[in-house]
This record gives sequence, structure tokens and C-alpha cells, in this order.
Amino acid sequence: MSALLAGLLAVALLRLAADAASATTAQVQSGALRVTGAAASDKLVLSLDPVVPTTLLVDVGDDGTPDFSFDRSTFRSIGVRGLGGDDELRIDESAGAFPGEFVTLDGGDLASDTVTVNGTAGPETVGVTRVGPEVFTEGLAALVRITGSEQADTLSIRTLAGDDDVTVAADVFGLITPIPDLGADG
Repeated sequence: MSALLAGLLAVALLRLAADAASATTAQVQSGALRVTGAAASDKLVLSLDPVVPTTLLVDVGDDGTPDFSFDRSTFRSIGVRGLGGDDELRIDESAGAFPGEFVTLDGGDLASDTVTVNGTAGPETVGVTRVGPEVFTEGLAALVRITGSEQADTLSIRTLAGDDDVTVAADVFGLITPIPDLGADG
């Protein structure tokens, strides 16, 4: 009986993951890549294809399998909206940087959202600033703007390897909780 219950639970979890992936949309409109999550909690990862760095990958569920891929020459900016739930939105530049692309991340609800920006293996000097109701990270290849954040939200800045420095302006803490991680050699 317990094997049957375990099997049913596994099927239910797979169905939930499939529903989240099918509810998430990603498309290029007017030179902007728009990614919109589901009404429930999302895990969305944007990264470059390690084999074809001119391709941006969108991984729904953070399971290591891209659900969408886009030729980077078709857009100049990226907008990600997590919608409802406890969202995890991550920019991962470990397979390559997003030079020249402006990325806007919006958890956009009253739930506890986590935004993660990953750096590269090289040295980085990252600044986190606030302009009105928006938080910006500068010093990574992609300029990241966070909108719709609340104090319950978390900004994880993972600079990975290299001689890194992260500076956070004091007024950022009124909008989001920043957590710098300078990596093993930081």
C-alpha cells in the first residue's frame, strides 16, 4: 500500500511541475524577451547555453532542463514576472555573461520571493542601489532591475570565484533583503 501511495505522490508532483511549466510563457515581443510565471510559486532560471552562447535558455522549475530557448540577437532586454507565490528568479552567468542586456525581475506579490544573480569566475565589483521603488545590481555583465519587491523578499548576490567586492546601499534594505555570497575565495 505504501508503494502505491509513493507512486501516486510522485505522479502528483510531476503533474504539478508540468502544470507550472505549461503555465509559464516566454516570448519575444518588440525586441524584448518576456517571461511570465504561473500564479503559484515559480523557479525560473535564465542562463546562456554553454555550447551555443548566442542562445539564452529559460529553465522552468530549476531542474537543469531548459524549457525555452531564444536567439539573443532577437531581443535587447529581458523582463521576468513571477506573479503569485514564493518565486525564485535567478540570473545565472556562470556559462557566460549577458553583456548589454537589461534584465527586469518582478516577483510582484506579497509572497516571499528570492532573486539570485550569479556572477562569473572572474573578478567582479557589484553595487546594489535603490532608485525609488526599484533595486539595481550593477557590475555584472547584465544590468538587473528588481521591481515589485518587499522586505520579505531576498536578493542573493553570488559572485562565485575571483577577487570580488559587493557594496549594498543602506536604503536597499527597505525594499529587499540582500545576501552577498563572495564564493569560496571571497
